[in-house]
Amino acid sequence: MNRAQRRALARRHGSVTRESRRLTPQLCTLWVPDARGYLAEFCPHSFRAVPFAELARHYLEDEATSAALAFQEVTGLRVVVRPYYGQCGGSSVAGTDDDRSPSVVSSIEHLLAA
Repeated sequence: MNRAQRRALARRHGSVTRESRRLTPQLCTLWVPDARGYLAEFCPHSFRAVPFAELARHYLEDEATSAALAFQEVTGLRVVVRPYYGQCGGSSVAGTDDDRSPSVVSSIEHLLAA
């Protein structure tokens, strides 16, 4: 009996109970090539870039994409979403329950709506 036949037999008898694991969201940073740094904070009139990803603002995947689009619209500068594999020590992560201050993403979306 080949593998396809074993799987079909297992499906018929209900013995296949595979469930996929939920992946943890990837932390990301925003790299600004023209500034040669990672985005730490920004508003419509200015932004601050830092040389190391550890010092930058960390975003969850979806928030990073939204923030990158908003940053590009507001400043006109190119920005790249990069994965962050380190620990989030003192930096804040947008979109988490521990983030007590308003996230940059929601602030910028509010600015763009005005």
